[in-house]
Amino acid sequence: MKFRQQLTAASFFSLLFATNGLAQVKRLTLRSDFPAKTVMVSNITQELGTKSPYLVAAAVEENGTQKEYRSLLQFNYEYLPPIVMTDPHMIMTAELVLYPANADFLANKYDETSKLVVKRIVENWYDSLTAWDNQPMVDSLGVATLKVRLSKKQPEIRVDVTSLVKDMILYGNKGFMICQKNKSVSNTISGLSFASSLNSEKLQRPLLVITYSDGRNTSDLQQMQQQQRQSRPVSAPIYTPPPRGGSGTSN
Repeated sequence: MKFRQQLTAASFFSLLFATNGLAQVKRLTLRSDFPAKTVMVSNITQELGTKSPYLVAAAVEENGTQKEYRSLLQFNYEYLPPIVMTDPHMIMTAELVLYPANADFLANKYDETSKLVVKRIVENWYDSLTAWDNQPMVDSLGVATLKVRLSKKQPEIRVDVTSLVKDMILYGNKGFMICQKNKSVSNTISGLSFASSLNSEKLQRPLLVITYSDGRNTSDLQQMQQQQRQSRPVSAPIYTPPPRGGSGTSN
């Protein structure tokens, strides 16, 4: 927590330099509120522009009907350096950092698992006009998945979205769709919840951490970054949306 406080207080990005005589690696952290846009959609409501303090990802089959919550999030790429915007292949890793939120739904949920899915949006959307029926299309091939396990010891999760971010720079930054792997859990609604860019806890809002090189020989550094990422444990709380008509999923 102390590290995140220092990071946020200092700037909206941080740079990490590493050299092996041939390459220089830099790390940049984008805050989701500098600025960004977000909205939640669900097939159980047709409300437009549900601007929630939570990024909700939930899916359940109830009485033969599939019910879902999905969340959309778009970072501002104007702050990326020219070398990355010109050649996104300079990106070594890109991680979407999410902080579990909404403690009211965490009781008795430990040891449960769920699969988080992040997709690349390919159409323009407007946070005040988006609902389930007009949600933007996504790239069916541009998908990142992560198995999430509830744990009190892990304050955040990191999703590898490297290929998605590269494609966003190449083909247009329309943002991420955050959802849950479709599954059947009869008459039980379960899922995931993270702080959105609208959450009152500023230090829990999503981050996008991008590590990139200056374009010279970086094979050894890429391997090191990949090994560090794979060795990091990942877990997060499980979120259960309230019954229909309840509160907690939107402002």
